[in-house]
Amino acid sequence: MSAASIANAKDTVADPVLHPAVKAKAEIFRTIYEDGTWEKTLLVSFPDERRALSTFDGSVVVRGVMNHGIDPACKHDPHHHTPEDSISYLQNIQNTMLRHMGAEGSHIVKMGTAVDIDNVAVVQLEQAPYVVTILATAGARSNAMRIGTDMGTYVNHPGPRGTINMILLTNANMTTGAMARAMITMTEGKSAALQDLNVQSSYTDGAQATGTGTDSITVVAGNDGPNVQFAGGHSLLGGLIGKAAHQAVIEALYKQNGFTLPKGDGK
Repeated sequence: MSAASIANAKDTVADPVLHPAVKAKAEIFRTIYEDGTWEKTLLVSFPDERRALSTFDGSVVVRGVMNHGIDPACKHDPHHHTPEDSISYLQNIQNTMLRHMGAEGSHIVKMGTAVDIDNVAVVQLEQAPYVVTILATAGARSNAMRIGTDMGTYVNHPGPRGTINMILLTNANMTTGAMARAMITMTEGKSAALQDLNVQSSYTDGAQATGTGTDSITVVAGNDGPNVQFAGGHSLLGGLIGKAAHQAVIEALYKQNGFTLPKGDGK
């Protein structure tokens, strides 16, 4: 894919500008096909290797994170094929992004969605000594679930569409344990956002959704910021992470689905 394949300037948004302290670059690549369907990739790249924890790739050392979006009507979408097809497809996109970066042989964390990548929400919070950036794409019209109430039936397959993807960047040099705890904090922020927006389960009438069945998180540690062993809600870093996740999911769901907070809600 290439930025040169953009069909119409009005269909694009500017690349997100990230806080200098996270030392990362964000770009959106778009392919628009003749039938009007699209594929778009958000690439967050780093000038050096970073430690990352991903719900897709596990604990890895990376040069970037990609969130690849496919139009639900796109005939190139491997969603209805085997899980192996989908993984191979994302690996091909990964290789394309690595070539763009000039970083062949390195690794990129993979994330996938049917959400329009141009609807990405970027929330950046700063309180010394920490900087937190969360990039989120979110859709919850068709696959919202309440964990503990709704039960899945798929084996080794994500199931229906509808995904909330979040990427956390920070200057903090987090331990692997802190990154894992950050995932919990981000999930709590996401679930609080769904509650504040009154997003209901797609499967159980009257049940408050806590997420979707295909949500994904990637946490990327900083290299030269403060050392952090804990990112729970009682910590300053955790507080910033949770607040940023909450705000990012609310903004992303508004952009993609039109969900809004109740009138007068000051959250």
